[in-house]
Amino acid sequence: YEGWRQLTDWNRQQGPGSARSYLESAQKMAELRPQEAVAWGYLSDARARNNDRKGAKEALRHAFAVDPEYT
Repeated sequence: YEGWRQLTDWNRQQGPGSARSYLESAQKMAELRPQEAVAWGYLSDARARNNDRKGAKEALRHAFAVDPEYT
């Protein structure tokens, strides 16, 4: 999981040209740790950067369902 998180952070910092890679690594984080709100937060952001507003909202809702105190 930690390796995927580092890759996801790196992809996020690379800008618009890495949006697809960011999404793929964020999806893997959520698959590996579905009980982690942070993973769903990354997925929400990655979906938003890939113009998937509906998917971004869904992932963010899931983050709050997992941890109501998520920020």
